[in-house]
Amino acid sequence: MQEERAMIIRMVEEGKITADQGLALLEALEQPRPQTPAASATEQKHEHEVSVRGQAAEWTSSFDASGIERIEFTANDGSIHYQTWDQPHAEVKVTLTARNGWSAPDLKDRLDRSVFVSRSEEQYIWKLEPADWERDRELKNGEIAIAIHVPRAQRFEHFKAVTNNGEIHIAELLSEQAEIATDNGAITMNGIELEALKTTSVNGAIKLVSGRMESAELRTKNGKIHASGKFESLHCHSSNGEIKLDDLVAEGIDLHAENGNIDADAAFEQLACKTRNGAVHVYVRCSGETERRRAAFNGEVLTKLQAESHNGAVHIAYEEGVAGVRGELKFGHGRASCLLNGETFADLTGDGDNRTLAIRQGDEAHHQLDVTTSNGSIKVETVPAKILLPL
Repeated sequence: MQEERAMIIRMVEEGKITADQGLALLEALEQPRPQTPAASATEQKHEHEVSVRGQAAEWTSSFDASGIERIEFTANDGSIHYQTWDQPHAEVKVTLTARNGWSAPDLKDRLDRSVFVSRSEEQYIWKLEPADWERDRELKNGEIAIAIHVPRAQRFEHFKAVTNNGEIHIAELLSEQAEIATDNGAITMNGIELEALKTTSVNGAIKLVSGRMESAELRTKNGKIHASGKFESLHCHSSNGEIKLDDLVAEGIDLHAENGNIDADAAFEQLACKTRNGAVHVYVRCSGETERRRAAFNGEVLTKLQAESHNGAVHIAYEEGVAGVRGELKFGHGRASCLLNGETFADLTGDGDNRTLAIRQGDEAHHQLDVTTSNGSIKVETVPAKILLPL
């Protein structure tokens, strides 16, 4: 009885019924109720479950994407999932689930009025934005899932997926350029092939698995970055979070973490990594050198590595058998050591003053090394070679 009275009062406050209608319902509650069969208890339970689970509405569109060069998806709220399938057409499906008492038809109506599509022979621009923010608050408070499917061999010139609040998953994307961003949510990309990628998350991790592209820029303010694949150039920046590279091949790599560790397992020509508060670990793979280095090697420098931490240790590992390591170890506090193929080239404990140790292995310089830390140890060593995973 009390729950029913509270529900009627709430409906009046929300404007769903008039005050007179509410009064009539309250008076009806006071009337004696006839006995109902046991089945009515089951019906009441079912209504309660539906109310708790909430109502859902869907918006679906299928189209021919064969001639589309530019495709964009923008949402104020909602997760975005992109993947390929074996169907000849593309499809966009939006599911809105809300727990605010609105019926599925009401949600469908609001969803239909909030989806905007602009299409020509060469572009498909899709946007989800409530037409009336005050009236359509359920679109913001509900759970929105945007699922995109395109034919497996579909390729674009430009791809864009942006949401203010929600995670983004992109799988098997083929495009020349791609822009992927969210303010609040993680970004996961798997098996994508591009010329250029720009990915941004304000509050969320970024994960790029088995990517193949010329250039990639991954940025997050609060979250980890994890990348693997093959690149010409890779730039990663995290203000608060770890940066980790696994089984990665690139010509040039730039890693910057304000507060977080850097852990790079990669084959590269040039790598620069810097963190203010965190440790640095770099495993230099010489067996997985880039194609340009492998084809043009004539005894010159193979790798250039710069590693810096203001407050943290730095660990550099070369594969056993490495030759021609040259460079400097700069430190103030802690111990600096260099042991390559069983031979010691440096071993000194700092006393707080800035110190520099020169490393010179062999007669020729093949691997340039520059390591700096203000408060932390430095360790350079050789370790058994790993097998680079196929890309």
